[in-house]
Amino acid sequence: MNRIIQTKKGHILLLHIDQERLVDDLSLQELHGELKDCLKTCEEKQVVVDLVRVAFMASAALGMFVRIRKLCSERGISLKLCSPSTTIEQTLKTTGLNALFELHPDRESAIKSFGPQ
Repeated sequence: MNRIIQTKKGHILLLHIDQERLVDDLSLQELHGELKDCLKTCEEKQVVVDLVRVAFMASAALGMFVRIRKLCSERGISLKLCSPSTTIEQTLKTTGLNALFELHPDRESAIKSFGPQ
């Protein structure tokens, strides 16, 4: 089951997570695998993960995003998250993970933050 919708805008890879709840281990493993596959095969060095559809994520999902950030760092990819729900944004702040991720309120601001295309 595809949990990610990939699109490109210029030299930026947009990964839209098409899932409302990131909670159970199996779906998180599948999502992690899909994200890794996208990142290992992409040529783009600028990636935005769009969380607009994600209403809730378990703590295991936070760990998954930390691992994805590490993979991006190893591959020289600049990763940004956009459109987090208020709950997810608050969770990232409470856990201190907001310091690891560049968060943007929407996709367009995340894209613009990379500078001119």
